[in-house]
Amino acid sequence: MKYFVTGATGFVGSHVVRELVAQKHQVVVSVRTPEKAKELAELGVEITQGDVMDKESLQAAMQGVDGVFHIAGWYKIGTKDKSTGAAINIEGTRNVLSLMQDLEPIRITLQREKKSSHKQNEEKPDSSQAFYPIGPTDGESGSSRNVLVPPPNDEP
Repeated sequence: MKYFVTGATGFVGSHVVRELVAQKHQVVVSVRTPEKAKELAELGVEITQGDVMDKESLQAAMQGVDGVFHIAGWYKIGTKDKSTGAAINIEGTRNVLSLMQDLEPIRITLQREKKSSHKQNEEKPDSSQAFYPIGPTDGESGSSRNVLVPPPNDEP
């Protein structure tokens, strides 16, 4: 499958990209500064220049993907002026969601991390249980093209 990721040069986004690559998926990312994504390019990730605040800059990269991970966001601890964060986090998300709607049949599936209750001496939980879908998933109403957190490959 092919996935589009925003926020790929950030802490969480880079780990998501690496996991998708490890699971043998194609990954295309849109970053403001491609030079910051050199390590991802070395993994075979397709790097495009774009910004969530510029909807058109994301469109070509999102064409033909099976799913979208929108991880880009902005925060600054202690800032009194929250307008930059609001603009990026709210309008940027609107831009990504709008493009997803325009580029059907991409469908939105939200993911929420489950809390792990295993103790250090207990067996580690199955990685396929690390996330669960909220909303339509394969087999339910709507298109079945979008699975945001794919299960691990069971192949040797």
